[in-house]
Amino acid sequence: MVPIEVLELISGSRVRKKTLLTLYHSFIPMYVSQIAKEVPTSPRNVSAALKELKGLNLVAQVPHRRNAKLKFWRITEEGRRVVEEMGLVKNIPVVRRYDYEIENR
Repeated sequence: MVPIEVLELISGSRVRKKTLLTLYHSFIPMYVSQIAKEVPTSPRNVSAALKELKGLNLVAQVPHRRNAKLKFWRITEEGRRVVEEMGLVKNIPVVRRYDYEIENR
């Protein structure tokens, strides 16, 4: 399992499959298991799960970089509080980190 230090999640058509699986296995299960039981690992379902998390104010959409045509998602303050209360991760840094496996052509 990937460390849950990656605060910014990526959803988009140009993301490699490996990146999507990393996203799914490291972040989605923490919330979805409590919110919506289970979500199969398909890009469409991961995207739907992210939208659901956004509705619950746990993640937010932030402006994407020019030419990337991707959506970047980050954990909101509320999401941070939830994660820390669940005891999954302590002192989540506010530093933005992007996954550079994105194909940016």
